[in-house]
Amino acid sequence: RYLGPIEPIATPLLLRYRPFSASPSRKVEETTVDAAPDRIRSTEISSSRIEMSARARDFLLTVSLDRVERSAEGRTASAEPKLVVRILISERGEMRDMGFDMPGLERMDADERANLEAVVRATRALVPELPEAGVRSGDSFYDMSFDLGRSVGGAHPATRVHLVGTVVGRTVHRGRAAVVVDVTGTLEIGSHAGVLAGYGLMDVTTGAWLLSETLARIGVTARGRPAILTRREVSELRLDAK
Repeated sequence: RYLGPIEPIATPLLLRYRPFSASPSRKVEETTVDAAPDRIRSTEISSSRIEMSARARDFLLTVSLDRVERSAEGRTASAEPKLVVRILISERGEMRDMGFDMPGLERMDADERANLEAVVRATRALVPELPEAGVRSGDSFYDMSFDLGRSVGGAHPATRVHLVGTVVGRTVHRGRAAVVVDVTGTLEIGSHAGVLAGYGLMDVTTGAWLLSETLARIGVTARGRPAILTRREVSELRLDAK
């Protein structure tokens, strides 16, 4: 849960997507697998640029993934995928169109492309449909499900996520007014199921997610033994202070 100061929203607060210039975004995923007596840790840090531009009466969200750094068991690796995702939406987030591009896309096989397409579709979580009449504390904000990848030759189990958002109130983050959304949900990795919880701060002016944090916990099998996987994910978009 968000631990900063929160004011209740008693009168409906209208939220709409609006343009903002290209701004840096950073996502950190920390994963721990406890398979007694072993503990396996890994970290992935993604650096992106996100912007929203006007397109006639609609808005184009562009997410450019510039760099991914991974570390696990003393080994590190980095890549610059140059993946660009574009989502055309209405001011309330109704989907108009979605597309993506990346160098080397034409050389991917069917399984690799299917996995990438699943990740791209998950980007939809950045722009949930906004309630027409505005939001108040206690309102349901969104209820969405998406895949984060498919099985490749049966070796990598698919990951599915279901998220429910509830409006808590409003706060100020880095000089910008934001709506606090409480997040709960479920996570499935193959045949294993777990739960997750967290929060998101949506910018009142633009509808962009300024900060989000989730913690997931799920029972899995690792190194042939029952294990507990814990994953903490923190994402932050740095918009200029208002």
